[in-house]
Amino acid sequence: MKISIFFFYYFFAFYVNLNAQIETRQGFSDFRIGQPYPNYIFDNLQYYPKGRVSTSDFKGKWLVLDFWNNGCIACIESFPLVDAIAQEFAKNVQFIFVGAIGREFTINATRSLYEKCRVRFNLHIPVVYDSILFDRFNAGGCPFIVVISPNGNLKAFTSHLTMEDMTEFCAGKDPVLANAYFKNQSKIPININVPFLAFGNGARDTDVIYGSILSKWNNSIPNIGRNNLFDPKSDIGRKYKFELLQTTVPELYRFAFFGKGKWFDPRDSGYYDTYSFQPILHIRDTSLFQAPDVYTGKNLFSYSLIVPSDSVSSIFLQRTLQADLRRYFGYNVSIETKSMPYLRLVASVEARNRLKTKGSPVFVQGEEYMNWPNAKHMQPIARHQGFVAKNIPITWLIIAISGASEIPEGRPPIINETQIQGNIDITIDALIFDLFDVRRALQKNGLDLIEGVMPMKVLVIKN
Repeated sequence: MKISIFFFYYFFAFYVNLNAQIETRQGFSDFRIGQPYPNYIFDNLQYYPKGRVSTSDFKGKWLVLDFWNNGCIACIESFPLVDAIAQEFAKNVQFIFVGAIGREFTINATRSLYEKCRVRFNLHIPVVYDSILFDRFNAGGCPFIVVISPNGNLKAFTSHLTMEDMTEFCAGKDPVLANAYFKNQSKIPININVPFLAFGNGARDTDVIYGSILSKWNNSIPNIGRNNLFDPKSDIGRKYKFELLQTTVPELYRFAFFGKGKWFDPRDSGYYDTYSFQPILHIRDTSLFQAPDVYTGKNLFSYSLIVPSDSVSSIFLQRTLQADLRRYFGYNVSIETKSMPYLRLVASVEARNRLKTKGSPVFVQGEEYMNWPNAKHMQPIARHQGFVAKNIPITWLIIAISGASEIPEGRPPIINETQIQGNIDITIDALIFDLFDVRRALQKNGLDLIEGVMPMKVLVIKN
């Protein structure tokens, strides 16, 4: 999960219709678990019988306030699960989605995104848009969930809530929850210029010449990643350090055998349509290769390698990491060429002619794609909700619908088989993170994504 720090502001002149107000301000800057929750009034609560409610109206039921913003892809993807929990416990629990708004996340963009998600996922949870409460909790990022007990006391802060957690709450138990993120929350201090876990363990960090460490990751440790195994900038004075904090076993194997941990779209030439992102597993226990959980730290690791600089080359680092992984996990690994799935981007004959650019200047309307090269005229639009583009190459379209940095691990590569020559003009009105919705939008333009197979190099991992 990707956590950002957002600082909201209070220029009330810009919010003539504030969606919330505080009846009792005392106590909001210093919440305590187990203490009464100060009464708070929401105006303009949508998809609920009353538009104006206060938190005290829900006494006698559990109240869950689920804060999100339109920059948090993890929040948006959790909507269907949260909605399922809300329906399961509808008699005893009231869920409210709170769209956190501010300078970066405007109310119009946030409301527009929720409406699309509500229709796409058939959501039933009431929603309100708030410019105050998120900051008063000193929340540092989303998801940020507040649980209030039936007697009106603050029960918990968390970043993740499951069906099992809610079952335990309703049974009078205290489930073990993932941490919520607060501003200025202290994490374990990490000096990126010395080996991870080396300093203070019986030797000075400057004494370490050659060594590697693999440890479990938890959310008190920062997330430090990189894309390439070999990077001259990692030379730290006669030593070379390769370090990943919050990595997965599949990613470690990609670094070890391909020299690169991630590739997302055609900009990663030589990898995107050549190497399969996911390995083929012939092992008895595949649990280490299952999806990681950033809330609990399951299947997430920290790895640090330091070697003398005069030994460093990409091949040397790959062989060193391969040997480490063999010692750590004991698997036999080979690189083989196999028929692997991919998505064919195809076009109808009519679309090949209709989508051809009219020759206007390069234009992109879509906030997620502000860094596209050579786009002279750009306008912001709500995040994750699609884009309007003129005079762009097909490659840019593939980059956009691949989801860029939000692409799920394992999504097959998208290969251009449209036979379109030159640039195109196109509008994609879709939730970019939802491949089903993207395909629907492509079909409206005479395009489609068709499953296919192609030869690719893939890691085969065996006991």
